[in-house]
Amino acid sequence: LVAPASLVMAAFIYGLGQLGWQSLHVEGGEIGLGQYLDFAARPDYRAVLVTTIMIALTTTALCLVIGYPAAYAIARAGRWRNTLMIFVILP
Repeated sequence: LVAPASLVMAAFIYGLGQLGWQSLHVEGGEIGLGQYLDFAARPDYRAVLVTTIMIALTTTALCLVIGYPAAYAIARAGRWRNTLMIFVILP
């Protein structure tokens, strides 16, 4: 039963490794961090990266603030538990 999941994970790891390896190559075939240094040197790219990270952190914090109390309420709901779970899963 582990074989299908292992194959999927192996394919994912292989693809991720290939992507990382290709990101280190430049046009001349050399290996280096040139693309990453160019990315870090551009202020517009840095601004987009900071905005993206801030949105991700805000979303994570809101999900924690809303999710944990909701999960606690559902766990303590008694006979309304299934109905509340449907309301959470339905959207």
